[in-house]
Amino acid sequence: MGDRPDEKARRSLSTAVWQICHCLPDKEYILSNLNTIQFDPRAPLSFDVDEFEALVSRTDVSGLHAAIALYRGEFLTGSYEDWIIHERYRLENLYLDALARLMATYEAQSEFKLALETSLQLLSYDALREDAHQTAMRIYCRLGKRNAALEQYQHCSGLS
Repeated sequence: MGDRPDEKARRSLSTAVWQICHCLPDKEYILSNLNTIQFDPRAPLSFDVDEFEALVSRTDVSGLHAAIALYRGEFLTGSYEDWIIHERYRLENLYLDALARLMATYEAQSEFKLALETSLQLLSYDALREDAHQTAMRIYCRLGKRNAALEQYQHCSGLS
């Protein structure tokens, strides 16, 4: 707990555990002693990060869709400890990768409207994704929307 004396750190930890226990349906979900604290691995709890990681590792469209739907944005928004920032970027990259894989899968399956929607979703999250710009331009052309493809190119060119 940083520079705090042990007693103050233990009180802070105790307060945090108390707050967590009051958010849970059963305080027995937390196992703790003087040296450790953890969620009881036998407790009927699920964690969205664990579910997200499992879904994003799948290669099927339904798994990727479920992972994308489960992602709710920044991990622990408002917290800036090093480990949180690292985890935040790791999860964000998994999300962006899932979108990119879904976009490529749709394009490979000639599901052009879905590929375009996914590329635009990816661009709304990360406007600098060249792969998403390229896919959007290709799909616009395939859908006969040459002007939209040119607008996409101009938008992409203006970002650099």
